[in-house]
Amino acid sequence: MKKDYIFGVIVMLVVLELTVHLNILNSWLLTHLVRLILGFVVLVIASTVLKKFLPK
Repeated sequence: MKKDYIFGVIVMLVVLELTVHLNILNSWLLTHLVRLILGFVVLVIASTVLKKFLPK
């Protein structure tokens, strides 16, 4: 169970780091909302792929 949390934190940090220079309509709030939504979408996709290839 701890591996799942560690994996999730690493994926979110990678997505947030890769989108650090993103600037949408010069809006701080909109940019951070898009970054968080993108992070959660990538996290869901990564966890689905991980569960498919590495079943418990």
